[in-house]
Amino acid sequence: MSLAPIAAAPVAVTAVAKGSPDGLTSDEARRRLATSGPNSMPDTAENPLRRALTKFWSPIPWMLEAATILELVLGKYVEAGIIAVLLFFNAALGFFQEGHAQATLAALKKRLALTTSVRRDGAWKNLPAADLVPGDIIKLSLGCVVAADVKLLQGNVLLDQSMLTGESIGTEAGPGFQTFAGALVRRGEAVAQVTATGASRRERQLRQWQP
Repeated sequence: MSLAPIAAAPVAVTAVAKGSPDGLTSDEARRRLATSGPNSMPDTAENPLRRALTKFWSPIPWMLEAATILELVLGKYVEAGIIAVLLFFNAALGFFQEGHAQATLAALKKRLALTTSVRRDGAWKNLPAADLVPGDIIKLSLGCVVAADVKLLQGNVLLDQSMLTGESIGTEAGPGFQTFAGALVRRGEAVAQVTATGASRRERQLRQWQP
């Protein structure tokens, strides 16, 4: 609730930063933004051929490859063929699962809100979602897409998390409930605190999606 490493990707603060009910000050938000990096999805696109080849370069494939070669040397071609089928099946399964996770991330990146209502300097402001930092207080309302991982503080909402979990039934959420970026508010209003942004948010979501 991981794929190939992203070079020079910012590592966001994962712990909930303490803040006042009035939200962060602009100065504090700038300091945290410098530490956590922008609240945006890094580009995870990778050459499909390269991704496929990496599925043959790890301990389990090495064992299957060695066993296939050994069976061929011993003249046991049927056994070698069976092991080779297992090798390619394992690689295809890993390739499919990774591709599904990347497709979900790409769809999520397009879906995320461009702006969100944030409490800064004691007042509500509409700010770019990329400027959110851990500890920010944000408002969730009907029809909005949650722009970062958050923990609800006040109010009650019905969340559509099908993009994240595949569940078609909405989730009733109240104070203390935690949800991920990309959830859609179907009903109600709530105030929430940002718990994770940027790269750390991406890693948590991938762990949630992968079987």
